Amino acid sequence: MMDLSEIPIIDHHAHSLLRPETTHDPVGFQRWFTESVDPQVHARDVPHSLVFRTGVRWLAELLDCAPTPGLF
Repeated sequence: MMDLSEIPIIDHHAHSLLRPETTHDPVGFQRWFTESVDPQVHARDVPHSLVFRTGVRWLAELLDCAPTPGLF
């Protein structure tokens, strides 16, 4: 077994911070949960994706609010 305990972990994958206006409406917020540039995908498909639904639940827990971005 290889001992990796002395090797620091670096997460090189990061996204920049978003301007507030990019997340004001549900579809604008949903676009950040996919790599698609198609607005139909943002509106129709993203709300049903596991990563979106989980992300909304986690954000609701963090912000102590209901997991309802106007979609469910």
